[in-house]
Amino acid sequence: MPAELATKHLVMLAEKRLRAELERAGVTPVAAPVLDGDDLVKRVLDRRKPTKALKCDAKGKELPDQPEGFRDQLLWAHVRDAAMAGRVVFVTGNIRDFAGNNTAAEGRAELHPQLRDDLKRDRAEGGSIGDVELFLDVRTVVRELLQDDDILEIAAQLLDGDAGVEMRRAGNSSTGGAS
Repeated sequence: MPAELATKHLVMLAEKRLRAELERAGVTPVAAPVLDGDDLVKRVLDRRKPTKALKCDAKGKELPDQPEGFRDQLLWAHVRDAAMAGRVVFVTGNIRDFAGNNTAAEGRAELHPQLRDDLKRDRAEGGSIGDVELFLDVRTVVRELLQDDDILEIAAQLLDGDAGVEMRRAGNSSTGGAS
């Protein structure tokens, strides 16, 4: 059990340091928003992005057992709520549901036009001041936004396994160093 306690302690330290660094960088994690369930269901039934379009057979009949998209709608509602207060860095590899067609390049993508319309409507209604940047992976976020070598070094020291390796690789590729 001592190894388990040590791991919990390292995780706590890593979280504390990361939260402090995020705060210094002006990034503030937000609590989950209060959501209108009726609005989410309407978005799903309307097949509005990020919900996938319904698939039909050759006769135009809707195929059974298709994903309803509720989880993606919840996620998008959270992102929109966070954008009310300012810029949001949204990281997802789910380009099919969140990105515009053929916009993915170099670890970034443009939001789908319907999602950009949501943000535009939020701003027009006076509730939002932010925008959403869509990143496809954490490596790109690290390379583009977290260039501070101290942050990379601390995070690499605290992370074990694949996450630490990816963090070190991203840090080295952005600074021209070797692994």
